[in-house]
Amino acid sequence: MRFFRSAARGEGRAPPAAAPLPAAAPPSPETAVGVLYEALLHRPADPGGLATYAGGIARGECTLRDVAAEMLGSREYRGRTGRMDAFGTPVAIPFMGCTFHVAEDSEVAGDLRAPGGYEPWVLPRFLDELRPGMRVLDLGASWGLFALPAARRVGPAGRVFALEVSARNCRVLLRNARANGFAWLEVLPFGVSDRLGAELLPVQTGSHNNTIHDTGTVEGEALDRYEVVPVLPLDALRGPLGRIDVVKMDVEGMEHRVAQGGRALFEAERPVVYLEYSPGLLRDVSGVPAAALLRFFLERGYAVEILHRTAPPESLAGLDAETAIARTDAACERHVREEAGTHLDLCLRPIGAPAPALNGA
Repeated sequence: MRFFRSAARGEGRAPPAAAPLPAAAPPSPETAVGVLYEALLHRPADPGGLATYAGGIARGECTLRDVAAEMLGSREYRGRTGRMDAFGTPVAIPFMGCTFHVAEDSEVAGDLRAPGGYEPWVLPRFLDELRPGMRVLDLGASWGLFALPAARRVGPAGRVFALEVSARNCRVLLRNARANGFAWLEVLPFGVSDRLGAELLPVQTGSHNNTIHDTGTVEGEALDRYEVVPVLPLDALRGPLGRIDVVKMDVEGMEHRVAQGGRALFEAERPVVYLEYSPGLLRDVSGVPAAALLRFFLERGYAVEILHRTAPPESLAGLDAETAIARTDAACERHVREEAGTHLDLCLRPIGAPAPALNGA
């Protein structure tokens, strides 16, 4: 301001040319991808997607423009902007001896029609675990891609308890259970955690997947983008559910909190457990390093088996806990790096429990 006042009075000389400002450093791939998630999908980046996109940019396999184009074409974006309805008019799609009634434009419709079927490295193995009369607990049942084939496998002498926190997903699941005549499949519309309380669930549009959030993490007008949903500890259900033989757990990073709330079940009943292992989600949602989840089960006499996508299953039975954890983490890192995956699928089996005969049916 001093120069401009002097110039107005005819005083002074033009100031020396300013030194050019240093060029701003470009944002990191992680930062840039995170901005795209917020701008286009209106949510924070999930750890798997962030690692995949940012890693691809860093390796020169894609550009930020490529990532933006993929997001703009995604079901999630089209659902958020009203260009598709994942919960629209259903069509019938046969799968694993069942009939699924899902919206043509939904993610699940594509999953059911995928070459090789849905998650062929884990779903057939999970079904091979089941026998008529068994009792199955599906935590994070979504639209029933595991629960419905499981109900078909255990038959009317068995039971499948499908827990799903989203009311919209529950309606789809209930509709499909009725359409297939699976009266022994019970849909339970709540989530599981390490406590009794309420959590926040993003309002769904184009996706059937859910990550719940602690009620203290969202404030103000942002709350309008969430539903309030009930959660309770797994051990609170032991009496009503009765014996449980097999557990499938896909709860988007809540796995450690679910395990903590189910100590009595896992210690006393020792069911076989199939779960998704995502270090990023466990850190962000459960607030623990991924090793804490593995250590919980290893300390209770479980052995780890890695269900690789492109290689035979890898049993880590007989290894000490730290070696088993290191091997699992290394496999997960390879999967994310080389196969653009978001998680590793594991089977946790009580030591001494027999493995199933593999039929893949």
